[in-house]
Amino acid sequence: MSRTPLRTPTGLPEWISPIINIVTGQLLALHLAHTRDFDVDQPRGLRKVTETR
Repeated sequence: MSRTPLRTPTGLPEWISPIINIVTGQLLALHLAHTRDFDVDQPRGLRKVTETR
């Protein structure tokens, strides 16, 4: 359904291809967030709570 396919390297061993695809997807998400002017360091709806006693 997309207009622009994401090309990944071919000819790699099967065990390493998921790693390459994960990195490609993460970079895509980062660039989309920057394009939409989202703050990638403080995503909306995600908070880290740390308790110190």
